[in-house]
Amino acid sequence: MKWRDEIRKGKGRVILSEQRVRALVARYRPHGWRIHQKSNMPYYDGLSHYPEQIIEVPLLVCNFSIFTLFHEVGHVNRGHFANWDRGDHPRTIPGHVEEYEAENYAYHLMRAEALPMTAAMVVAMRWNVGIYARHDKWLDIPLMPYCIRGMRRWRASN
Repeated sequence: MKWRDEIRKGKGRVILSEQRVRALVARYRPHGWRIHQKSNMPYYDGLSHYPEQIIEVPLLVCNFSIFTLFHEVGHVNRGHFANWDRGDHPRTIPGHVEEYEAENYAYHLMRAEALPMTAAMVVAMRWNVGIYARHDKWLDIPLMPYCIRGMRRWRASN
């Protein structure tokens, strides 16, 4: 996939100062959560571990990795772990809606912080939501039209 190659090669990557990264993490890290940076994790991978309240992200050095952090923070702040404490199934809403909300959250934080969003990043966002949408459709879970409409509004900032 062309977008993945562009991200891997660093096309549109903007290195951020350590001070800027620290400020962004301090501003957006969810209360009580820890951020674990992993040097062997690609820019576009991240995980949120609810029971331990840990967010795993790639090294936070550029706009790509900050986007990944914002995406994982979106999962936390949008309440995607609401049923964990009750022992219910962890998913409270369809997968494509969860991913859309996390991507949209990250997108708007990037715009608010004036961090560059490349065209490849926008395509990757749509691809990510699309995977979950296809899976939900296969499970006969109806697709939410606002997710589809919302994805069409995402634009690169460069």
